[in-house]
Amino acid sequence: QDSTELECGSANVSKAQGDGPGLWCTRSCLWVRGLPFSATESDVMRFFSGFSLAPVHPVRIEFTPNGRPAGCCRVKFASEQEATRALSKNRQYIGSRYVELFQGSGENAKIPLGHCP
Repeated sequence: QDSTELECGSANVSKAQGDGPGLWCTRSCLWVRGLPFSATESDVMRFFSGFSLAPVHPVRIEFTPNGRPAGCCRVKFASEQEATRALSKNRQYIGSRYVELFQGSGENAKIPLGHCP
């Protein structure tokens, strides 16, 4: 596996990216695409207030290899059901941009770091 790739659900998360093992999972994760480049983890957590997020590192904002925000993030919820419920926020706004939400499983689980679905 490429050292820059994160496979959701894998305990083999890239050490080169500073992640710990088991940080992400498949069915309890969502991709958020269309984030303002200025969005922070706190902004994303506020967007999902009212939903149960994972207790540790629930938001991972993606960055391109040159360190710029990629405009997307992965969000880990407390359960698969909570992630499914959070899909109701699809096409709502964070700041001045609407965001699209995608399940973190299937092919979306293998998207390399710094890329968006």
